[in-house]
Amino acid sequence: MNINFLELSQPSSLIGKEVQLLEVLASRDKRQFLQQECLDKHSCCLLSISLISPGGVKKNKLLEYIFDRALQVIGLFIDKNNITINEKIILNEDTGLYALFALEINPLSLKKHMIEIEESLPIARLWDLDVLDENGKIISRTEVDNNLPRKCLICDNNAKICARERKHSINEIYRKMQSLAAEDCFALNYTELANKSLLKELNLTPKPGLVDQKNSGSHKDMNYDTFIKSTESLKPFFYEFIINGMNLKYKTPEEVFFSARKIGINAEKSMFNATNGVNTHKGSIFSFGLVLSAIGYLYKQNIKIDENRISQFISEATISLINEFNNSDIKEETAGIRLFRKHQLKGARGEASSGYQTIMEHSLPIYIKYSNLDEDHRLAITLLKLISINDDTNIVNRGGTKELNWIKNHALNILSKPTIYENNNSIIKELNIFDALCIDKNISPGGSADLLALTYFFSKLNNY
Repeated sequence: MNINFLELSQPSSLIGKEVQLLEVLASRDKRQFLQQECLDKHSCCLLSISLISPGGVKKNKLLEYIFDRALQVIGLFIDKNNITINEKIILNEDTGLYALFALEINPLSLKKHMIEIEESLPIARLWDLDVLDENGKIISRTEVDNNLPRKCLICDNNAKICARERKHSINEIYRKMQSLAAEDCFALNYTELANKSLLKELNLTPKPGLVDQKNSGSHKDMNYDTFIKSTESLKPFFYEFIINGMNLKYKTPEEVFFSARKIGINAEKSMFNATNGVNTHKGSIFSFGLVLSAIGYLYKQNIKIDENRISQFISEATISLINEFNNSDIKEETAGIRLFRKHQLKGARGEASSGYQTIMEHSLPIYIKYSNLDEDHRLAITLLKLISINDDTNIVNRGGTKELNWIKNHALNILSKPTIYENNNSIIKELNIFDALCIDKNISPGGSADLLALTYFFSKLNNY
């Protein structure tokens, strides 16, 4: 469903046809008939998906968005777990939005998963995910690990009690629903932009020593497909970074960062699982984790989101990060810490603590400068600019400072040629030569690639 998150906050999102009580009751009977028909036909458990929809309007733009998101999340869950669907019924009627799945899975196991979904996604508080066993009995939350009843949308008390007592007005409930839906849509927008940014960097071809559509560069343990799988595995965590930033709006930027680190650890595990142990995006998890956390935080602070405010937030959030280099209590010496102690190179930590000044002062301005060129041409020039100035610890880790100086000078040499700005074929020719040289030297400017993806992300902020 193509919708701007701002639309979900508008009164127009609540406009719909008022339905009468008899129509609602008839719709309820129809759903029960469909459930029984599915049970008779398949003898398996059912997943019933409906929405919180107070008042007489059961279908409007807001409810359609909420329902589409439920179908999207449940669909991903079913695909990920290879669950057989015996039948799927979707009702899109004025009397309400409803879905019924007949699934080959243990009903208690399914209910446990549905509770996890309801409690992990803020927007899932607006879904009713009922599980029926093969006999038509509804599995309650209390039957699964003694889970407590669902909390009220407004006050966090028992939802059933608040509903029975009509404790909250319809307007109050809808305002909360609009808020949750808008925040979800907002987070999804930036999650998609982050994902698109990683793919833009990956698809840029050719690149020196890096994985692209042509080859695996200087990497023997990964390829294009590895990166595609890795990128896909990170999307849920990009969303989580944003929501976490929103939830910690009363905390300091530094506290948000330390909380985001826990999400980053889980994102790394997901990445390694998708790539069979290959490190494809560890740097991007760190950088995008910071940027997306900042975006969620700024949104809830009602502060305009642009690259300058994101940069300031990250600088404040990582103020103590450089101290880790000199912390003698750190038992595991990472490559970054080792290179700092040997060469005083600050790497990803240094970039973050500066608020990504390499992007702010160099790569973003040059990407914007050549807006008359097509996107890949601009990205290629921007990547060369990054390589020419970035003290890339990926290079030093593989080839020492000698190779770092070589790759920076070679990029500068290409940038000095007027033809690369005039002719796309000219820069492609230069990059193909550069790629072959990097492969021969077994070096890869992975740090610059990470910064390129972030540069693209920042360049598109105004569109979101």
